[in-house]
Amino acid sequence: MTRGPAYGTQLRRITPKLIAAANERVPDANVRAPHVPPPAPAVAAEPRAAVR
Repeated sequence: MTRGPAYGTQLRRITPKLIAAANERVPDANVRAPHVPPPAPAVAAEPRAAVR
């Protein structure tokens, strides 16, 4: 799954499959909705010193 504006849309589209898979693997779990935190912000790499 990619990060960005489409993240939420993609997750909403696969939610029924996620719920069905969770309930199939653990029958007594009674999963109704997944709790998925938003993607973490990207961490910028530190600039490297020029090599001569």
